[in-house]
Amino acid sequence: RGRMSLHLIPFGNGQLIKEDTISKGYHFWHPGAGYPLVMCQHGSRECLGNKIQACAIADLEETVYVPFLLCMIAYGTRAGPELSSYDCGQRLGIDMAKMKDCASSRRGHELLVGYGQRSLDPQLGRKYVPFIMVDGRHSDAAEKGDFIGALCGALGAPKPAACSKVSAQGSSGTKKGHGGSGPCL
Repeated sequence: RGRMSLHLIPFGNGQLIKEDTISKGYHFWHPGAGYPLVMCQHGSRECLGNKIQACAIADLEETVYVPFLLCMIAYGTRAGPELSSYDCGQRLGIDMAKMKDCASSRRGHELLVGYGQRSLDPQLGRKYVPFIMVDGRHSDAAEKGDFIGALCGALGAPKPAACSKVSAQGSSGTKKGHGGSGPCL
């Protein structure tokens, strides 16, 4: 654990829309909107899920938020963020009232905007999600199913036992294409 850090960025293929590019009509109908506006690829439900995940990352220990996010992701498209977050939170003993307060607050919006700014940084060269970086560099191998191999290649000695299994097998997983939404790694 002390040899690596994991950064999950719940933003997907969203966009940040600056206030000065928004119409007067939008301002009229949405006087309490937070800016910049966050437009998620799959709509408001995805934005809610991303906000919930952003709040979890900010407010929970890594040993709690990683299983929480993975649990939510495991639901896929068969459930919305309301169901997946609530069920996962109940299973993991998370105070969901606090998660709701954060996700529906200005702070939740600001957390999501911060992830959007990181995700949309032109220096990343990100064009899709999931977008995986290992040791500060984009890793195509990790995205195509060899995450353990890519990680082991970045680790110095002594390498964990899982790395010897990877080198013996040549690859740690199956090939996958790009696409979908969810947290960038």
